[in-house]
Amino acid sequence: MNPSDNDSQDKVIIQKVIKETSSMGGVDNKTQQFGFKIIVLHEIDNLTKDAQSALRRTMEKYMKTCRLIMSCNYLTKIIAPIRSRCLSIRIPSPKVNEIEKILIRINGQEGLNMKKETIENIANNSNRNVRYAINSLQFSNFIFLIKHIFFIMEKQMKCLFLNGWIQ
Repeated sequence: MNPSDNDSQDKVIIQKVIKETSSMGGVDNKTQQFGFKIIVLHEIDNLTKDAQSALRRTMEKYMKTCRLIMSCNYLTKIIAPIRSRCLSIRIPSPKVNEIEKILIRINGQEGLNMKKETIENIANNSNRNVRYAINSLQFSNFIFLIKHIFFIMEKQMKCLFLNGWIQ
């Protein structure tokens, strides 16, 4: 979940969705015993201070039934009470060639047929941001499809014009 996508609604997301989800508790299907709910939050550094305070209160209230995995780009933007309650693990940005491998795999799995040079260009311009690179690959494929559709339409229009169907 990325509550920061909701701009000024981020506090509402924290208060409603996370509280409702975490208050339900988790059930292990094998043992039928209650376990933990795990909620993954991305880019919590983009949450407002009010939303981060609400998150802190939620963490304290539902500590017995819920565990949070949170990611951020700038640890310094996270309020101290949240930082003190978490184990910080720094994961470095992937190298350009690692991003390129990811994009090549996605290209193959999704049947996108993007050229290797396009993938290299996307990886080199991604600023080592995997999410940006994947979104760029998806957008590049979308542009490719639009161009292909217009190419087919143009051929059909020429055919109709040559056959006298369009004057």
